[in-house]
Amino acid sequence: MFEPSQQLEFALGGDWIAAGQPSETRLLEVVALGARVISLRTEGEDPYDTGAVVSSAGGHYMRFPTRGSDLSSGEFRQRLYDMLDTELARDGRVYFHCGSSNRIGAAWALYHAERKGVTPEAALQMGLNGGMTRLETPVRQILGLSPK
Repeated sequence: MFEPSQQLEFALGGDWIAAGQPSETRLLEVVALGARVISLRTEGEDPYDTGAVVSSAGGHYMRFPTRGSDLSSGEFRQRLYDMLDTELARDGRVYFHCGSSNRIGAAWALYHAERKGVTPEAALQMGLNGGMTRLETPVRQILGLSPK
């Protein structure tokens, strides 16, 4: 089973795990379990070369650089949602991470509300369950929900 195993890891459903920045050891573990690794971290944010660690273990790594402020752009969100649609359509495990899982949770909430038709309230909860913290206020605004 592919489940969260450490702090700052959250089950998103199916075979997807949201996470904060993993250790090199954890990356090797998830790759050994057959997971693809998707990072929302921007260039220079990683404390080490995560792509090289994943590749050295024979894994698949993708970076979709995202700053929290990028999520306010509808055009940016559509590109993000297209990537998520593609990755969700593929079988297999996914380890989806950023620095703290805040961006992951926010992206997950917005994707489900705007692309999948989940109610704003339910989507917000999905984001919180996926590690969203500081981005809750802007996500609430995008989803048309009252401030906390």
